[in-house]
Amino acid sequence: MASLQMNHDLGLSARVFGFGSSLFFVSYFFCEVPSNMALQKYGARLWIARIMIT
Repeated sequence: MASLQMNHDLGLSARVFGFGSSLFFVSYFFCEVPSNMALQKYGARLWIARIMIT
């Protein structure tokens, strides 16, 4: 849905938008798994405070 208006405004092709969104997904995946493991280890209170400070 976001790409319909954004691609036109930014002058992006569908291929460039797909590549950018795939980079976001891959980096999200590699950062989210260790984050969830740390959340279990340290607890929600400490981990959410760390996220807010960072």
